[in-house]
Parts: sequence; structure tokens; C-alpha cells
Amino acid sequence: MINHLASWKSSADGVTGSKEVIIEFVEKVTTGNSDTNPNYVKPADRIATFDNDGTLWSERPRYFQEYFVDPSKLDEDSGSEQIKTSLTKQELLLKEASFYTGETTENYITAANEFVKNTNHPYEKFSSYKFINMTYRPLIELLNYLRANEFKVYICSGGGRDFVRSFAEDAYGIPPENVIGSSIVTEYDPAQGSGGDVVRTKIIESLPWHKADKGLGQYNDKEGKPVGIQRQIGKRPIIACGNSTGDLQMFDYTDQGAEKSLIVLINHDDGDREFKYNDGTEGENLSWDKAQNLEHWRVVSMKVDFTTIFG
Repeated sequence: MINHLASWKSSADGVTGSKEVIIEFVEKVTTGNSDTNPNYVKPADRIATFDNDGTLWSERPRYFQEYFVDPSKLDEDSGSEQIKTSLTKQELLLKEASFYTGETTENYITAANEFVKNTNHPYEKFSSYKFINMTYRPLIELLNYLRANEFKVYICSGGGRDFVRSFAEDAYGIPPENVIGSSIVTEYDPAQGSGGDVVRTKIIESLPWHKADKGLGQYNDKEGKPVGIQRQIGKRPIIACGNSTGDLQMFDYTDQGAEKSLIVLINHDDGDREFKYNDGTEGENLSWDKAQNLEHWRVVSMKVDFTTIFG
């Protein structure tokens, strides 16, 4: 058998067996046809959704989008290897909107792409890595494995949709139209360029978050993730992968039972090769808590299951 998940250790190495569970599920839903296999899922319905921050790439010491919004944080964090208290995704959108008001989405995406490709991580042990290189090699392999089995792969992130779109195709092979994320309201400006353009509008800070006219187009975290999935895909995933409380509702929405769905929770338990924080030691993780009691909610140990992390 071709080793599609080369950076994942097998159960023969005395680890958790997550690699085998993933392969077994994929084979179960893709082998044969609906007449011969009661678990068969046709390619059009093979949907997999992945969180981004802390799932496909690192999210420490802060969300990387926060460094894009405020590059001074790079210098602030360079002398320490302590995990920082990041802005919430909502606070980050608010702050970012104040800097990019009136910018076209194209200009914003270009600037974000240049930042991610050309800016080094602030910590010394990762200082040779550009942000775009802080992706998890085992997760890239998982994306490729699923695509090889005719899965449609989507990012479902609480981070900014256009920020993630700026690098998703380069980093993961995921096209912009397969990125679901938080967004601010945009509008068409006929005066921009030769044929008009779409520009980012200002968030009204005095209004509650749930008010559409505040300027938040979609808050795609927690309860917002199933809404974003239904709105953009129109189908329920059969695989969901994430790492935090913010992914719990996406997991619940995907979970149709052990035979019909697979939940993959990435556990950040490797403080030497990455960061250690995911198991409730740094505050609640409701996804982690629920995964302890459900066999088809697989907790993947970065320390034990991965032969390498970045690559």
C-alpha cells in the first residue's frame, strides 16, 4: 500500500493508531459503490472541513493574522518564547478593519500574501521559517490523501476569510473558493479601477457584534462554523478536523455517528518541536473534553503520532 501519510506513525510503532483509523474510514466510504457497500459515499458528498489556526498551521505565540495587522508585535515577541494572549478573532477583525477601510479586497489579499511569504516567525527556534512555512507536514499529507480519494477539501476558519485566501492555495493547494472564514462587509465601488471593484467597509464599533450593519459579514467561529459551511457548501461534511473549543460546533454538525463521520482533533502536546497547550492546561477546550468519550472523535498526538511537524 502506498504510504499516503508518510509523516504519521503507524500503530505498529506503538502509537495511538490514528493513522489506521483515518485510512480505514476513508477506505470504508470510498470502496465499491452504493450497491455493494452500505457505507459508500459518492464523490459529490465527500466533504472534509479543516480549521486553519492550530490545525493546518501554527497559531502561536499569536494568531499570525495579528502580526499582519500589527507588525510591532513581531519585535515585542522576539525576545521570549512564552505563549502570548492573542486578541479574540472578533477583536482582530475589528482592529484589522480600522487599518484596511476602503481597500479593495484584491489589494488586501496581495498585501497579506506578501506578508505571509516574506515575514519570519519571531521565536528564535522558528526564526528561519517564514509564516507560510509554519504549516504542519502531516496535515498537508492528509489533505493530499483525501483529495486523492475524491474528497472536496475546505478550510473553515474563525480567522479572516481574505487573509486565509491570500495563502491557502500556495500553502495547501486549497483554492480561494474553498475557504470559509470570518469577514467584514464589503461593497462595490464603481470608481475603483477600470470596471469598479469590491472594497472593505468600516466596522461600526458602537454596535453589538450580531448587528449586520456593524460591518461584520460573517463571524465564522463556534456557532458560526456550521452556518458558514451550510451557506458556502450546502452539504454536511463527513470529516472535520480542528483543535479547539472554536471547532466544537463544526464537529457536532459533522458527527452523524461512527459509521458515517470522522472527527480529528489535533492535540498540541509537543513543546519541543512546536508548542504545548491544547489539553486543557491553558484553559478550557470543550472539543478535547468531548473527544475523550467518543471513539470516532480521534485525538491525534503531535508528539506521538507525527514523525515530523514542519516540513
